[in-house]
Formats: sequence, structure tokens, C-alpha cells
Amino acid sequence: MKKISEDVTAARKVLFGRRPTHKKVRAAILLSLVAGGGFGGLEIVRMFRVSPDAGIARSPSESERDDNSVTGTVGHPNGSGASAAEKDATLARTVARRRVHTPSEAAASEVSAVPVEAAGSIEYAKELVSTLTQLDLSQGLSKEQAAELGQSFKQLAAQGTAALPAIREFLERNQDLSFNGVAGGNWVGYPSVRAGMLDDLLTIGGPEAVALSLKTLQTTADPTEVALLARNLEQMAPGQYREEALRATQETLEQVAKNNSGKWDVAPLFHLVEMYGDVNAVDDLAKRYPQWNYYSTMALASLPEGQGIPALAKAVQDPTSAQGGKNTLALQMLAQSSGRYPEAASTLIEQARSNKIPINAWDQIAAGLSGDQYQFGSPLLDKNVPPEVESSLGVYQVHTNQNLYVHTPDGSIPGLKTYHVEDSNQNFYSVPIATDASADELWKRLATINELVMANPNSPGVNALLGARDLLEQRLQK
Repeated sequence: MKKISEDVTAARKVLFGRRPTHKKVRAAILLSLVAGGGFGGLEIVRMFRVSPDAGIARSPSESERDDNSVTGTVGHPNGSGASAAEKDATLARTVARRRVHTPSEAAASEVSAVPVEAAGSIEYAKELVSTLTQLDLSQGLSKEQAAELGQSFKQLAAQGTAALPAIREFLERNQDLSFNGVAGGNWVGYPSVRAGMLDDLLTIGGPEAVALSLKTLQTTADPTEVALLARNLEQMAPGQYREEALRATQETLEQVAKNNSGKWDVAPLFHLVEMYGDVNAVDDLAKRYPQWNYYSTMALASLPEGQGIPALAKAVQDPTSAQGGKNTLALQMLAQSSGRYPEAASTLIEQARSNKIPINAWDQIAAGLSGDQYQFGSPLLDKNVPPEVESSLGVYQVHTNQNLYVHTPDGSIPGLKTYHVEDSNQNFYSVPIATDASADELWKRLATINELVMANPNSPGVNALLGARDLLEQRLQK
């Protein structure tokens, strides 16, 4: 039993992160896990959010997490073998201790009580869920097998509300089966079984699907799940659950930051803030800089209506931020935003006039004006993100003496680059100025370049700026 617990602990570390270099290890760990009761299949315990305000919820010690989260599922707490019923009861107790109760949950319970006619088969839905959770991934997946899995998710959704009891039971077990790192797993279309079922809730729709989605949003600590559920709720009930989505985002970021939980990639959470955040999100993004400098800076630059630009301006104007080039990224994002927000351009010009731009920042400013445009996101959540971004995560060869990795993937987008920051597991990409950029925006960038040159003609960045101007002029001539 000790060996099983060790295997599951290792699985959590590998499968919960987006570390791309352990495909064989992931597959081996998947095979070493035991088959559970009920739905069967491979059981991987997932992390729940801990509400800082809930009296019954607290952050457990390391030993408590091992006892309650690992052995509570794959072994009996007292060390003896447990029946399926005992394991289910233990897991249920663990979930109850870590539930996050909010006023919206009561409303969700009322909604779920509304009777809805089930058009499909409850028994067939159970069979489909059982099949999806008892997959043998030891030999990877062929395209045909992956297509069959995708079809199974569609068949499950086709059962309508009759599928909800089986989906609810599986989600409440706090288990998952990941396709990441499995040969051919990217062909399934989802990173995991849970992600596929969450997408099925969107397809099913209706009050019960909304209630189950909201309940899961209030407990999960998986960044991708939080983003998926927030997206689904927005589509099913536009505008009604944005506050809950942002609360889940903040709580999950706090928990990951505090526990460094498996080095999760939290890009989906910052993407949510980009979409739904307002001026109240600025301070929260700014305080995330020490741990996720790229994500927080890019998200500030992308907040609706330029609400994050003043925070970036404040950052570059801080004399201490110039030490060691800490403000270089903020300067680049201001340059990247200068065609849309006048305050971004004026801040750059003032810094140049005062000769306060570090020498090594000029190339990045020029890139922000006319070259590589930094972005982040997941193809699963944003259809505008190139699929090559996700596939690039499998190519980075991590070295102990290096932290930032750059890759140029083969694909249909010229100039695409992907980046991986090892110590904080940040993953993003850049593309040249979009071919659909308006002429008005390009002219505004050109004006910013000209003013930067005039503000300080003797600046060491003049050559870089002139090169950026040439690139924009060539782009305008196309």
C-alpha cells in the first residue's frame, strides 16, 4: 500500500503540471495506478480549493494531505485494504471538508431541483462514463482510437440530462485520467476525461448542467478546469457568473502560489482575468508579478479598455524597477500597446526624453513596436491560439543552467515562436504583427517611433527604432 501511495504522489507531481519532458514517465505512472471501485479506471486525486473564509476549511499540512487526499482514495486511512464503498465514503468525507460554500451555491441547488425531462438513457450514460474511465493507455492511442473517444464524449452529451447523474458522480469523485503525455493523446481533443465531460455539460445545457458546472467551479483547483467552467457558464448564462469565475480564479492563484502545487501552468487563470477583469483586477495582477512576471505583465496590457496601462506606466516609472532590467518586459508591453492606447505611447516617450530607458531594453521596445507580439493562451480555451503552441510544449529539453527556452515550431504561421519559463512554468508565444492589423494602428506605432527618436536623438536605441520604422513602413506598403 505504501508503494501505491508513492506512485500516486509521483503521478500528482507529473500529471498536474504542464512540464513537457516526461512523456514516458507519465505513461509509466499511469500504468502503475490501481483500478478503483464504482466507475473503475485509474484514480488520480485532484486538488480542491481551500476557502480562506470558510470556518471548516483550512490548508492541511503535508502529512494531512497525504493521509486525506492520497490514501483516502487508494488505501484505507488505517493502512488496511478498503472496499469500494469504504473508499467512496472516505473520498466523500474529504470533499466535504474542503467544500467552498458561497451564496451562489444555494441558488445553484435551487436551480438543480427543477425537474427536467431526461431524453436519453441513464444506463447508457453510465456505461459510457465507465468506458471512458477504464481506458488502457499503455500502448498510446491511434487516430482511430482517439476518434472513438471523441465520439464517446459526443454520445454521452447526446443523452442530455439523463447523462448528468453519471457525470456528476464522476466529477464528485475528484478523479481524472489525463491524455497529456500519452502518445496520440493530443488527437482526442481534450487534455483529460474530466475536461471532456465538462465540455459535455455545455452541450447538454439547461438549469441542471449550469448548477453542476457552478458547483464544480466552486471546488476545483485545476486552472484549466476553472477556465473551462467559466467559459461554459458564460455561454450558458451570459454575465451571470463572472463574479464567481473571478473569485475562483483568485482563490486558485492564491492556493497555487502558497503551495507551489505541482508547478501548474496558471495561464488559463490569467486569460480569464484578461476577459472578465475590470479595474479591480489591476492590483491583483500587479501583486502576481514576483511569481508570474510574464503572465501578470501581459495580462495587464490586455485588460479591457486599457485598464492595466496605468499600472504598467507606474512600474516603468519606479526607479527601483530599472535595476537589473526588471522593467524591460513592461516597457515592451507598453510598446506593443502603443497603437491602441495613447497613455502607453506617452509613457514611453516621457521615459525616453528623461533618458530613463535602460540600454538593454531598446531592442525589446523595438520588437514590441514592430516585431514579435507576446501573447499567451490555450487552443482549448481560445480558438485564435495556434495549435502549434500546445504541441511545442513537448520539445523543450530542460537544462539546469537555463530558465527561458525559445522554440520555433513548424507550422502554417510564419514567425511563430513559443517560450517556456522553467522555474515558474509560464508558457507563451509570439507572432509578428498580425496581418489583419489596421493601417490606423500601424500609423500610430510609426508616430510613436518618430517621437521616441526626436525625444532623444542620441539615445543608444535609435538604430533599433529606425529598424522598427522600416519594418512598419514595409508592412504598410503591402
